[in-house]
Amino acid sequence: MKPVEGLGKNQAKLEWKRLAQTLKEADDAYYQADAPIMDDAAYDAQRRRLQDIEAKFPEFASAESPTATVGAAPAAGFAKIAHKRPML
Repeated sequence: MKPVEGLGKNQAKLEWKRLAQTLKEADDAYYQADAPIMDDAAYDAQRRRLQDIEAKFPEFASAESPTATVGAAPAAGFAKIAHKRPML
C-alpha cells in the first residue's frame, strides 16, 4: 500500500471512497447484524488511513465520513435496560 504522502489527489479520492464504503459496511455488520466482517486491528488501521487521507486532503472530509461518526444505529432487537448504577 502506498504511503498517504505519496498519493496524488485522484488516487487519494479513490482510496477515500473505498475506505469509507468498507468502514460503513463494517459498522453496519457490527452494529446491525452483530456479525463483524473484520477484526478490530484491521478496522482501526483502515480508519487511521482514512483519517490520514482526510488530513492531507481536507476537502474529502464530510459529516458523513466514518471519521466524523461513531458506529451505527443499534439493531432493532436491542432493548433498553435500567442499570443499578448509572452508566457514565
